[in-house]
Amino acid sequence: GQSGRCFLNPPCVCFLCPCPPKKMKASKIVLSAVLLALCVGISEQAFAPFGLAAGDSAAPFVDEFNVAVTLPRPAVFRSVQSFQDVSINMNGYVVNGTVPTYPGTTPRNLPFTGALAYDLFLAPFLANVDNAKGGGNLFYRVEGSTGDSFDSTLNTLFSRTGFVSNNRLFVTWDKVNHQGTGTKENTFQIALYANATTTYVCYNYGAMTWEAANTEGGSNGLGGSPGIMGINYGNDQGFFSLTRNGAVSVATVAGASNTGVTGQYCTDITGANIVLPCSVADRAPPTFVCPTNVTGITTAFNRCDADITIAQPAFNDNCGVVAYRTGYTTPFPVSRNEEVQFTYADTNRRTASCVITIEVLDIFAPTLTCPETLTAGTPDPTQCRFLASLNDIVTSDNCGVTIITQLSGVQNGTFIETPGTYGITFEVSDNSGNSVPCSTSFVTQDTAAPLIDCAPLILNAPVDSCSVPFPSNFISTVVTRVQDNCDPLPNVTVVARPLPKGTNFVDITTKDATGNQAVCTSVVTVDDRTAPVITCPANQLFVADASCKATLNLASPTISDNCDSGLSATIFSGPASGTLAGLGTYPVTYLVSDSSANSNTCRFNATVEDRTVPTITCPGTGGVYTALDSDITQGTCRVKVNIPTPVTSDNCGGIVITQTAGPANGTSVVLGSYSITLRATDIGKNFAECTFTFVAPDKTAPATICNAVSYDAPPNECTLPLPRLFISDSISFLRDNCDPAPTSSADFGTILELNENFVDIEFIDASGNEDFCTSVVTLFDVTAPVIDCPPEPVEVSTLPGTCDGIFDLGEVTVFDNCDENISAIQTSGPQSGENTGRGEFTAVFNATDPSGNTASCTIAVSVLDLEKPIVDCPTTLSFQSTSANSCGTNINYPLPDSTDNCDDVTTQISTGPASGAFVAVGTATINFFATDTTSNTGTCSTAVTVTDASNPRVTCATKVDIDASSSFCGANFPANFEDIALSDIDDNCGVTDISYSTPTLNVGDNFITVTVTDAAGNSASCTTNLFVTDNTDPDATCPPTATFYTKSTSCDGPVTLSNPTGTDNCAIDSAVFIDFIDGDYEVGSHTANGLVTDTSGNTDSCSTSFTVVDDDSPVTDTVPCPSAPITALAATGKCSANVTFPLPNFKDNCGLTVNNYNSTAPGGTFPVGTTYARVNVADAAGNTNACNFQVLVQDKQAPVINCSAQNIVTAPNQCSSPPVTPPVTDNCGVSTITTSFVGSLAIGLNSVPWTSTDIYGNTATCNKPVTVLDNQPPTIVCKNITVPLVSPNFASTVPIGSLFSSLTDNCPIAAQNVVANRTLLFGYDDTNTPATFVRLTATDASGNNGTCVSRVTVSLSGSVITDPTNGSVRFIGQSFTIRWFKLPGLSPSRRVDIWLANNKGVFLKYLVRNYLFSNLQYAVTVTGVTSGFYQIHMILQGSATEVPFVTIELRNRI
Repeated sequence: GQSGRCFLNPPCVCFLCPCPPKKMKASKIVLSAVLLALCVGISEQAFAPFGLAAGDSAAPFVDEFNVAVTLPRPAVFRSVQSFQDVSINMNGYVVNGTVPTYPGTTPRNLPFTGALAYDLFLAPFLANVDNAKGGGNLFYRVEGSTGDSFDSTLNTLFSRTGFVSNNRLFVTWDKVNHQGTGTKENTFQIALYANATTTYVCYNYGAMTWEAANTEGGSNGLGGSPGIMGINYGNDQGFFSLTRNGAVSVATVAGASNTGVTGQYCTDITGANIVLPCSVADRAPPTFVCPTNVTGITTAFNRCDADITIAQPAFNDNCGVVAYRTGYTTPFPVSRNEEVQFTYADTNRRTASCVITIEVLDIFAPTLTCPETLTAGTPDPTQCRFLASLNDIVTSDNCGVTIITQLSGVQNGTFIETPGTYGITFEVSDNSGNSVPCSTSFVTQDTAAPLIDCAPLILNAPVDSCSVPFPSNFISTVVTRVQDNCDPLPNVTVVARPLPKGTNFVDITTKDATGNQAVCTSVVTVDDRTAPVITCPANQLFVADASCKATLNLASPTISDNCDSGLSATIFSGPASGTLAGLGTYPVTYLVSDSSANSNTCRFNATVEDRTVPTITCPGTGGVYTALDSDITQGTCRVKVNIPTPVTSDNCGGIVITQTAGPANGTSVVLGSYSITLRATDIGKNFAECTFTFVAPDKTAPATICNAVSYDAPPNECTLPLPRLFISDSISFLRDNCDPAPTSSADFGTILELNENFVDIEFIDASGNEDFCTSVVTLFDVTAPVIDCPPEPVEVSTLPGTCDGIFDLGEVTVFDNCDENISAIQTSGPQSGENTGRGEFTAVFNATDPSGNTASCTIAVSVLDLEKPIVDCPTTLSFQSTSANSCGTNINYPLPDSTDNCDDVTTQISTGPASGAFVAVGTATINFFATDTTSNTGTCSTAVTVTDASNPRVTCATKVDIDASSSFCGANFPANFEDIALSDIDDNCGVTDISYSTPTLNVGDNFITVTVTDAAGNSASCTTNLFVTDNTDPDATCPPTATFYTKSTSCDGPVTLSNPTGTDNCAIDSAVFIDFIDGDYEVGSHTANGLVTDTSGNTDSCSTSFTVVDDDSPVTDTVPCPSAPITALAATGKCSANVTFPLPNFKDNCGLTVNNYNSTAPGGTFPVGTTYARVNVADAAGNTNACNFQVLVQDKQAPVINCSAQNIVTAPNQCSSPPVTPPVTDNCGVSTITTSFVGSLAIGLNSVPWTSTDIYGNTATCNKPVTVLDNQPPTIVCKNITVPLVSPNFASTVPIGSLFSSLTDNCPIAAQNVVANRTLLFGYDDTNTPATFVRLTATDASGNNGTCVSRVTVSLSGSVITDPTNGSVRFIGQSFTIRWFKLPGLSPSRRVDIWLANNKGVFLKYLVRNYLFSNLQYAVTVTGVTSGFYQIHMILQGSATEVPFVTIELRNRI
């Protein structure tokens, strides 16, 4: 052998054996006993094959040996976990992961904890195995092939179908010995069978002759702590024990079975719980031994329960126990004989139960604070006797209930008539008989307070203070009663303090000899009768605004008062602050009142003055005024300065105009522009200036004379742009009145045409005046015409089939710069349309214009042979490809014939295969051509077609395996069908189509025929079998989450669940719960796990949860919920009361977790009204209950109204006043205060009845005297007017009503109440002052005055004449202006002359000459004449027609 190994004939495989020579016969080999032991030969009934011949690996003879092994694929366990790497230990166990350190001694019980608490611990026999003696072997192997002969047995054992293993582990401890002395041997095995969804573990036992090693207390393998035989699922996750944790011997286990095969035990570790087979005939319920009854004591002095741990019963079942539960929760309350039931169920849901009794004893006595003495009080305030009571004794107990028992002394609840000390003995005990004694004494004590009553008191505050010193006789004045049950003369005291204005609550205290005291409150009212002090501001000056008025923003007065701060004054008389007032002085009176209706006044003056600068706008537009044409001296460069009156304005009027700069009005100046400044001064001596430019433009145009000129047109042109020397060539005369060198210009964009042209020359002087003259300009033509023959030679081709041609010379055009009607004439050469042979010719043309200018041109003509030869070739040629390996063939064909119209030609090949060449299957083109002597070439084409006549090839796979679909019992046709089923697809020219049907595949055989076709339509076929296998797990569905409810007598409830259901792409075989049985479950959430298996053995698991809910709400216990409100009256002067009452209590079947009260504690202060109180309780399950009740405190105290006398000043713009609500006080708050008075209070004294109701319906009434004062002056708004001087007196009388625009007052007032400060006749004397100011005064019924100022202006100017008929208008002064003299009937853009005549019509002078009457209006100014009657005349220039004149009268001022 090699490397210490040799290979013998089966069935024996040796390890580290001495190997014979290769040529020795096997029958001659002699092996030792040890080597023979390594061969497969032990025939245990339940074992899977093991040993080297079975493919096992063997462990060396080393104690504590362990080895790591990797399974072919992961295996599942405990529903959600998987493992693939495992460790094997010589000491009889296998774990997932790394082998833990062996503890030295075998643990006694499952489940394991600590270092051995692996997720998965497989222990067919966990003990201290010592293999170092060489007395046994450890074999192991893994297998990953699909299927094992034992799979069908597992399907039977666990009621499944279709389980097929593909992941297996076999570990065999063969004849292993124990540590220590002794030679006994054990043989046992682990066999693990798994696939992707299920894992089974079987323990197989042969001869088991020892139980424990020496380290485990054994002697020669017997006695001590026997080895563990079972499965550990991890800490608290479950376990499986064959020895029932020591209750069953190792030998017994080896002689029994749970599969029907002696020494064999199989389990399903796939799910959350370990599942055992149940294939034996016995279907009896589980058996177990209940724990003994338990007696415990309370855990601590403050607890009424005990934490008790109940040992788990030892159980057994032929089919394995899959679920158990108990009907108890810990801790246990103090009770007598509480029963706890254990229920177990096997895999067939057969159950067995047992009951034990739990008793918890209370050993803690109540707690008691034993007082040194007890006080006997006096509950009756009118009697001096004492009540003995133990109600104030404070006790507690861990279980809540205490009982007070009196042993000796004065009896509880009796009266002691004589003061003194009295001994008493009692004890406190609980319901469990625990007690504690107390000895003390009753001491009598007067606890009743005296009785005291008080009366109210009214005082007046002094003038210099808002409070009253505390009266020395206060107690004797207000106390009406003092009384005590034991003290005939109780002490009465009061705290002296200053009493401020208003309502004061003074507490008076009485105390008896024992120290008991009572308090009464006297309501002391302090009234204020002192008026406030008011100081007005200094006189105020206001500046008038743009309307000659000012807003009177009056300053506030200074106010002080003995009681009130922050008082504000109102205006009793005079204008209100914010009033818009004219020029003048206005007296103002302020009125102030304090909160007690005391009032005072002060007075000052408000004056309005004019401080506003006037505005002035100079004549003209944009700061420029242009002189009138009439002011310019005709034919000269001078003008007369004649300035119109500027436009002025002022808030108060009275403006005077003066000139401060520029040429004086009326002087003569040279035409041009001048700066002039004017000043406007108002009656307040405020002034403003404006500056403008006086412009006198020159409006006389220059004079000129023009001459005629002539020019030649440029070459090739029939026109000429106007020459730049045209003006100097034409002008013979030019002159202007002001400008010595006027500017001349012409339109140099003008185009001169042949013969005469008329061109204007424009002349502009320095002032922009224009004139023009017209010059006659003659243009001559000197350019010859242009003749244009076709630019290219004329070429024509021969006629078809001949060598002759006919040509067309085309159009010959002629152009002349001036004449468009000139034609060309052919003078030589061939004519168009002639028939001629091939060759070249020349044609000549001439043209002459009207001016005698001539031109000529020529045309070259050619006859060409352009006809191509004709090649006669066939349209197509067809051939076939018959070779299996070649996609084409060689072709043969003759050359076609060729002909030409003039020459002999020969056919040739230009492109394409020649005859005899190879052509691939498909089409090709052969192009032929022939060329004549003139290089004309004719062509033709022949299409060559080569077709494929060879069939393609294809090979199909015999069978293709396919997994079934997860959604139905079959498979979709595979998209990669051609890749997995077809091969050897070929064709000489290539395959163009592969066709086959694509049906939905059934589980099992599916035969598909495939056809392959090439481009020529040749085809071949084959058939394959698509075999479908179902490997899809079913879908398990557990019942939906459910809720169950507790019984009314306990905290657990009955639970019943329906079995799981499943769906599968094919069919379901079974669906069951693996860890749930129907029964009673405690409050909380629980999980049940189900397993569904389909007909192919595929499985799926599911889980559901259910909740047991406590739905019993707490109920009231010893103190019920009040059904009616608890009532009390509010304390005097307060809006609350102290109310005492008992609180309700509750109980619950599972105990209260919430017990709270949401309002004021009993005995506390409750406000007037209904207080909604609530006791909320809840148990651990969230069930709630509540007690809602009301505490009603009633208010029976009426409000207090202040009905002292009061003065009211009317509001702005009001002639009456609404009643002012008086102050009201109440202990809880005022709801309404109303009056039966309807309307407003008139000016003067009024009596107003008031009724006040507080927020709780208590009422009070009074009559309040109120005086209404009107201190608002009338408002009169003046307006400014202008009056004319009316003949014959030239004076105007103005009605007073025309001087103001409005008259208003808060109370009714008539216009008759307005007077003026002067007469209203305005005449000549007033004309010296442009404006006269009139002050108007309006007085209302209360004597309040309002004033305003009106400006009256006397008109010195004439009226506007708008009627051109004869009439008379009178003017005052030697100068006047007629504005907008309109003349209907005159058309625009006509020039007129206007002159002045005397009353007889005799001409005096022109007012304007040659005026362009463009807008039918004109402003006329007449100066330098005396008083009298005059006429103004107007006549159209160039016409004798005169429009009607206007007669005016001029008079001097008086």
